[in-house]
Amino acid sequence: MAQPCMPNGITFTTQEQVDNFQINYPNCTEILGNVHIGVYLGCDINNLSGLNVLTSIGGSLFIDFTDILENLKGLNNLDSIGGGLVVWYNDSLSELTGLENVTSIGGLNFGPNPLLTSLTGLDSLSFLGGELLINNSSLYSLEGLENLEVIDGGLNLWGNYFLNDLSGLENITSFQGSLTIAFNKSLTNLIGLEGLEVINALYGTQALSITNNDSLINLSGLEGITNIDGDLSVTANPNLTSLTAIGNIEDGSIEILNVNNNPLLQTCEVQIICEHLALNGIAYIENNAAGCNSPEEVEDACESVSINEINDLQDLNIYPNPTYASITIELPTQPSKNTSLTIYNLNGQQLITQPITEPQTVVDVSGLPKGVYFVKIMDDEKVMMGKVIKQ
Repeated sequence: MAQPCMPNGITFTTQEQVDNFQINYPNCTEILGNVHIGVYLGCDINNLSGLNVLTSIGGSLFIDFTDILENLKGLNNLDSIGGGLVVWYNDSLSELTGLENVTSIGGLNFGPNPLLTSLTGLDSLSFLGGELLINNSSLYSLEGLENLEVIDGGLNLWGNYFLNDLSGLENITSFQGSLTIAFNKSLTNLIGLEGLEVINALYGTQALSITNNDSLINLSGLEGITNIDGDLSVTANPNLTSLTAIGNIEDGSIEILNVNNNPLLQTCEVQIICEHLALNGIAYIENNAAGCNSPEEVEDACESVSINEINDLQDLNIYPNPTYASITIELPTQPSKNTSLTIYNLNGQQLITQPITEPQTVVDVSGLPKGVYFVKIMDDEKVMMGKVIKQ
């Protein structure tokens, strides 16, 4: 009878161990621990057919340092991997055939597999419980990830020299981590991320980093992002000319702005950057083209951008902060009759909305989970922003 087994996992370093698995471990179909395949240079594993009884792996699956393994046939009955799938340094691996029935993985990590040009074989994957990290110099496309809907971690694309765009990620709407795109020499745009709306990076960390992409001309594909809570960094992209595509990010969601060493970048006066500078936010802008070579140059260019008048953060007094149950919000002047208050989370979801009629207003936040929240006060002429931490 099928049964769970091996809470401490198992390592396969020879073809004989793979072939004898069902003899040595009869009825073992659900391995609870980690599974290592390969591990050592020179291992003789060339097929995984002896593992065709496996239906799930509770830990992580490591496939690395195999010399002659060409595909993953033999894992066809596998439907979930509780931990991560790590595929590194497999000299002959050219396809992921064998993973067609896997729908859920704890995380994905693809390293330098010189013959792997696409991710075809992961076509049933819909949920990723951790980071998606791809550092595969021969990868031409992200084909195979079209059904992926949830990444409960960040996306890190690093050193994929032949990747032209990000087609294959169209169904992703949010990341529970940062988005890093770096050292992808052939990447000309970010088409494929059109569905992305929210980047939920950890508070105070790098949320969106785009750096050292030699062929990147623009950020097309990021137009749908409305919130990135964290730092924004665009650096050392020698052919980048414009930041227009990130102009829909909502004010108040950038912590630190870093835009430098993009020699052709001259269009920085997008709404989110103009608002960040108007709020006296931390900004490092230098060594770009004229018009985007300093915060002052960008502020001058921002005069042509239609944005609401934004008061300095110091004008919006919120206390106690952090809080456990309620907050008091003090305005510098008597609010107009059309003044409203909105509190929203890092996903951009509006949680509390109410009119403001007095300079001092008490708001009950006891029903909110612990975390960081934005407070927005708006009337017909101006917007004021603040943040509050619920403990």
